[in-house]
Amino acid sequence: MATLIADFDWSLTPLGPIEQWPQSLKTAVTLMLNARQPMWIGWGDAMTFLYNDAYIPVLSLAKHPQALGQPAAVVWQEIWDFCGPLADKVFQQGESSFVDDVQLFMDRGGMLEETFYSFSYSPIRGECGRVDGLFCPNVEVTAQNLNTRRLATLSALTANALGERTAQAACESIAQTLAQNTADIPFALLYLTQADNRSLRLEQAVHVTPAADWQQVTLDGLWTAPLGLPLAQVLEENKALTGHWAPTPELPMGPAGQAIRQAIVLPLVAPGQHHPLGVLVAAINPTRQLDTDYRTFYELMANQAAAAIQNARAAEEERQHLEQLAELNRAKTLFFSNISHEFRTPLTLMLGPLEELLRGTDGALSRAHQTHVQAAHRNARRLLRLVNTLLDFSRLEAGRLQANFALTDLATLTVDLASNFRSAVEKAGLQLIVDVGTLTGPVAVDPTMWEKIVLNLISNAFKFTLAGSITVRLRQLDDAVELSVQDTGVGIPEADLPRLFERFHRVEGSRGRSFEGTGIGLALVHELIDLHAGTIDVQSEVNVGSTFTVRLPMKQATLATTANGPLGSANLFVADAESTESTATEPSSKTATSQAITKRILLADDNADMRAYIHRLLSPHYAVDVVTDGQQALEAIRRHQPDLVLSDIMMPHLDGTQLLSIIKSDPQTAQMPVMLLSARAGEEATLDGYTAGADDYLTKPFSANELLTRVRAQINLAQNRQEQQLKLRHLFQQAPVAISTVEGPQHVFTFANDFYIQLVDRSRDQLIGRPFLDAFPELVEQGFGPQLDQILQTGKPFVITEGSVTVKRHGQLAEGYFNYSFHPFTDINGNTMGVIMAAQEVTDSVLARQQIEESEQRLERLVAERTMALNQLNADLERSNLDLMQFASVASHDLKEPLRKVEAFSNLLAMSLAGKLEKEEAQHFERIIRAVARMQSLVDDVLRFSKLSKQDAQFEPVDLTIVLSRILEDLDIRIQERNAQVRVDTLPVIQAIPGQMHQLFQNLISNALKFAGDRPPLIAIQNCPVTGTVRETFGLADSVSYVMLKVTDNGIGFSMKYADKIFGMFQRLNNKGDYPGTGIGLAICRRIVENHHGFIVADSQPNQGASFTILLPVEQ
Repeated sequence: MATLIADFDWSLTPLGPIEQWPQSLKTAVTLMLNARQPMWIGWGDAMTFLYNDAYIPVLSLAKHPQALGQPAAVVWQEIWDFCGPLADKVFQQGESSFVDDVQLFMDRGGMLEETFYSFSYSPIRGECGRVDGLFCPNVEVTAQNLNTRRLATLSALTANALGERTAQAACESIAQTLAQNTADIPFALLYLTQADNRSLRLEQAVHVTPAADWQQVTLDGLWTAPLGLPLAQVLEENKALTGHWAPTPELPMGPAGQAIRQAIVLPLVAPGQHHPLGVLVAAINPTRQLDTDYRTFYELMANQAAAAIQNARAAEEERQHLEQLAELNRAKTLFFSNISHEFRTPLTLMLGPLEELLRGTDGALSRAHQTHVQAAHRNARRLLRLVNTLLDFSRLEAGRLQANFALTDLATLTVDLASNFRSAVEKAGLQLIVDVGTLTGPVAVDPTMWEKIVLNLISNAFKFTLAGSITVRLRQLDDAVELSVQDTGVGIPEADLPRLFERFHRVEGSRGRSFEGTGIGLALVHELIDLHAGTIDVQSEVNVGSTFTVRLPMKQATLATTANGPLGSANLFVADAESTESTATEPSSKTATSQAITKRILLADDNADMRAYIHRLLSPHYAVDVVTDGQQALEAIRRHQPDLVLSDIMMPHLDGTQLLSIIKSDPQTAQMPVMLLSARAGEEATLDGYTAGADDYLTKPFSANELLTRVRAQINLAQNRQEQQLKLRHLFQQAPVAISTVEGPQHVFTFANDFYIQLVDRSRDQLIGRPFLDAFPELVEQGFGPQLDQILQTGKPFVITEGSVTVKRHGQLAEGYFNYSFHPFTDINGNTMGVIMAAQEVTDSVLARQQIEESEQRLERLVAERTMALNQLNADLERSNLDLMQFASVASHDLKEPLRKVEAFSNLLAMSLAGKLEKEEAQHFERIIRAVARMQSLVDDVLRFSKLSKQDAQFEPVDLTIVLSRILEDLDIRIQERNAQVRVDTLPVIQAIPGQMHQLFQNLISNALKFAGDRPPLIAIQNCPVTGTVRETFGLADSVSYVMLKVTDNGIGFSMKYADKIFGMFQRLNNKGDYPGTGIGLAICRRIVENHHGFIVADSQPNQGASFTILLPVEQ
């Protein structure tokens, strides 16, 4: 700018020539030009404009350099309405002005551009002290202000929209937030995809009135998108695109009154999703370019909008899910209430007649029939208690269960309730301690609810206490009564304590007298205590015991009724508790006396009545042993294996599924059939049973015939399997190879045939029933254990040929070689049970082969040594040959110069002495000249041959037809002189060295002309097919393409005994006087063909012409 200002014609401006400028102006301009900050100076009344280099970007190239010397009001006419008054204040009042972060719309060529500047106007005083000009330093802060404005919009989106709970509310919040930033978003349209994913619906419009056809847009193009925007394309490609349109009065104006001409369409993609929820159309500020920062703002805005809508939809779905769950819960409660009522009617009709039968004293029922009726009565009363519990719980859920408080002698009621359990507790070998203190008076409780609280707690304690005592205590505190039920039972794991009072929660793996129960007893207790405004706490330690503590407030209010005593539920609870013990007549475990019964069944069930019922059904046909849980069943199996195990799933100590897993994982019992009994009905439960490995799965209730039929089928299947296994073992025993089987994770031997026993030098007792590595401890470090483990895990066989194994035989360790294979075998369900091992010793053959291989290796070493010596000799010969070639080349070059001199001087002498020499002397000169010519020809041939030995020539495509045409042109005179006929086929194009191909065929045709004899030469160059016979004759590879060319003539020919000799160096078959030549031509031909990795052979008979066959690769 200093140069521009110095060269500017200031005489045309109010400032006048620069030489006449006042010193104050010159000083100010000097300071401005040396500053790095953008600055301008306005001088004089017109505020003539001067500026520095840093100010050029502020003006832009649209105003620079035209702005120099112009009035400031002209330079910045678009913003002078704001800047003019500030400048006038400086000139009129001599006061500085400063503005910060002011928004200015500057014309920078082609568009008004929104900018933000901080600047000051300072007076410049002249020599006389008045204000002659102003000084304006400025800083552009556009980026900072835009970022602040946009960040505020993004923050508002996060704060507002992300908290909405419905998609509609989220869209409204997004629209309200976007409406606050009209500068960056002059107007916006928010569309969401519909459920069919084939259309978009307009949810919100910001600062624009949508046309009727904007409300819905179909993605198949049937409905036109607003303003022709690419909505469908954005959804399909999942990326932002821009759209443009001509100005229209229906749309709002942008900042500075500029028409909006384009918008960006952004896909609304929620985090973790791939398909857009919809699109957001955002108009682009016409005073800003859509640069990277602007686009990033739009993308962040769309991302936050998508996240807000997705969160709102998730909240909606969660709320709907909760409402559905609540509705299902209400329906379930109503169902339980209805079904419980429905149960009570048939139960009443069952219990009444059963009790009538039991009260009969006329002896009409036999003892066996009485036992059946008692079992039916006990289980009907137990069913009644379960129904009552479900009914109470459903009434609680429905809010229809109200506490009817009555003044109750709580101490007496509690003692009576607890005493009902004394017989059952003491019969189980436990001690019942009832410690009830003195209360100051009756307590206001609902007696029926208190009865259920006490009975449930004592019943639970009895169920899970297998030894020790149960203590029931009642104490009065200051303003409350406290009941505690303490036991020395199995305890409750700490992790289960927080969920203990949840409905249907059961402690997994807990040991108890029975696994039966609804899982709602303690939940009901908790709800009943809540109705009394009381609390219940539990303290427990596994294998130590549990203490449940109930606290109820003492109520002294006068109540309408007074309790009379226990209401009768105790009998139901006690009967249920006794049913877990041996209340029913326990079946005998003795084998039936029938001689035909040979099969034994083990029955495991924790319910005494169920054990008695199944025993009664099976005992006429099988010997039945009965146990009460899975642990006892396992001990019974280890004492004597039954033919079938019939086990309930839900049992204490060890349940049926765990028992099944142990049986199937033990090779000794894996083939034993196991039937599971379960109250869980349905296809899923059945599939779970089979998946666990059960041979059969029977759901309760079942008929006697169904049980007998399925038991008989499983026993027959097991017997058939045993027979098949015996046949297979017999077959293995006779096999001519060593075979054995191992089963289970320990790889226990279950079978070994005689060949195997003999092979490993072990007795049968040393193998059968022992783990593989116990029988062969020497194999521990040889990798057999992990290999067997891998076969069981993957089911993939393992085969080794001639493997080296060190095994102990005949009392000592010895290395042997074996072919062996390990193959997995499975049960009928496809589960891998074990491994079949087959082995064959090949030690003798391996050792014999190793001796042969050692001999072969010695021979190979000798051959290798001889080959190395031959290779060295060959290399020496090649070096000698190369040296000779180089010598021949050098010698040929060195000979040519003296030969030329001999020829030249001989010719000069002959010419100068022409007519002066005697005839004999002239003949001497002719002999000299002919000898020199022959010598020159020989030197040329030697030189050509030596050049053929060099490997620096380049291969390229060569058209042999063209090569032949040029050769025939060169030999045209000789051909005419000899009256020769030459016939040439169309020849191919091959990869070759052009000069060498020319030399090859020129030598062969020249020879044909030379050795024609007295007859006119007939020469043919033929392109012949390469047949399979040709390939076999020459040993050509099938993967390489070849051409075969033949050059034949009708000349003097030669005997085939010279067929190889003619290709040697300096080889001649005829008198050189009759047929002059060097004897090198055909040697050159062979070298050329060899250079091209081909073959050349000759075929001839004397006086019958000659034929030369050439084979050359098409590609090199």
